[in-house]
Amino acid sequence: MAMRNRHLTRRSVLAGIGGSIGVLAVAACAQGTATQMPAEEEKPADEPKQAEEAPEMETVTVRAGWISNDAAVIEPFYGDLLVASFEEAHPNIKVEWEGAPAREHHAKLATQLAANEAPDVFHSDGVRYALFRDSGYINDLAPYLQRDAGTLQGVIGPEFFRDPDGSTWGISSSIGGVATAYNTAHFDKFGVNRLPENGINWNPTDGGEFLEIAQELTQRGSTEADPVWGFFNNKQITGDVLSLLVQNGTNFLSDDYRRSRIHEPEFMEVVEFLHNLEFKWQVSPNPEQVALLLEAIPEGQTYHAPFAFQRTAMMNLLMGQSGRWGGPDPESLPVVAVKFLNGPQNDKVPSGGRVMEHWGSSQQPDEAWDLMRFFLTDHEVNIATFTILKSGLPPNTNFWDDERLYVKAGRPPREIEAYMATLREGKGYYWQVNGVWSAWIGAYRAGQGAIWAGEATVEEAMQQASKEAQAALDEYYG
Repeated sequence: MAMRNRHLTRRSVLAGIGGSIGVLAVAACAQGTATQMPAEEEKPADEPKQAEEAPEMETVTVRAGWISNDAAVIEPFYGDLLVASFEEAHPNIKVEWEGAPAREHHAKLATQLAANEAPDVFHSDGVRYALFRDSGYINDLAPYLQRDAGTLQGVIGPEFFRDPDGSTWGISSSIGGVATAYNTAHFDKFGVNRLPENGINWNPTDGGEFLEIAQELTQRGSTEADPVWGFFNNKQITGDVLSLLVQNGTNFLSDDYRRSRIHEPEFMEVVEFLHNLEFKWQVSPNPEQVALLLEAIPEGQTYHAPFAFQRTAMMNLLMGQSGRWGGPDPESLPVVAVKFLNGPQNDKVPSGGRVMEHWGSSQQPDEAWDLMRFFLTDHEVNIATFTILKSGLPPNTNFWDDERLYVKAGRPPREIEAYMATLREGKGYYWQVNGVWSAWIGAYRAGQGAIWAGEATVEEAMQQASKEAQAALDEYYG
């Protein structure tokens, strides 16, 4: 008799304790019947024969470690849906799962990997996969992807973590892109035309159409009792910096990831543009003004605070960040999204999401892959990635026409076509991740901080940042 699966409580999940009780399917014994011979040749009846028992199905346990920043969605998504559905479809595989916020999850995962005790399948941020790959912590999934290509048609995820030689080191469990969100109430109140669906143009020299709109909003918003800026430049690497870099014809690194490009003119133009938004054109609150805003905003220490509390009219947003709004009810905000800004070179934007990886020392590699594939191909799990887990678009694009993705409730902005459009048009690209992400991105952040603090010019800071980033790359790649 099968034992009922025991799911984790949220408290135990966040403590990193996971498990489920194994299930054994045992066939019932059946009695054979005696054969009666004719009377004249009557023989003693044979002893009843036991029917051969069906072989017991071996139960295999797969451990999984997943990121979830919202305790309220951990059990409904992982325990009640993903794990329960997977175990029903694979009765011989039991899943022990752990869920925790990103920072806690990655700290624990680092310890587990070093001790050779990692989960068979685990989440990480995409920026870490190159380090895991180079350290031998994860398996190349290319053989599985080739074998199961038919069931994975339309899945974007595997393309994000594939090397030029065809090896694949991770699969996306959700997909996100960047779009520009804006507060329609500010546009209407200040008499500014709403943004077109195909985005607005910018260039690093005079700001283009984007700056004109931001300046008009800022000027008219300055008459308010609580002034409104046209744009919130959060300087987020993925949402602001990288998007503008690639549109201006550059990136952090060369295509082979070996050479820093931080010192190149096109790169410095983007940094100068972002700096000018705050200090020259003054259409975005500078750090001092943001600090004052946060002091005046209840619970204002959030990623979106100036925008969420309606003190700025526009902001670049990554899909999947709805759990970080804080403050007022997000559903009440009059926010819509349009395609991201169109730069002088192109209108590409970064895209990506959580990555699932396959532990290199797993004792159940095939069963671990079965769990990863289920995440990618099960319809309800894909939809729940967006509607319950709220961590981005479903990883399988075959399900993007499901009407539940378009229900206009639960998060701002409620329009998701602006995020899908870039990916559908093939204009999304994954970040240039590498094994020394922290070092080279840290060099840039330090330079950026020096510029915004007035301690160095853009050229001085970026030249120094590029030297430090290059030194890290040279040491890593040899």
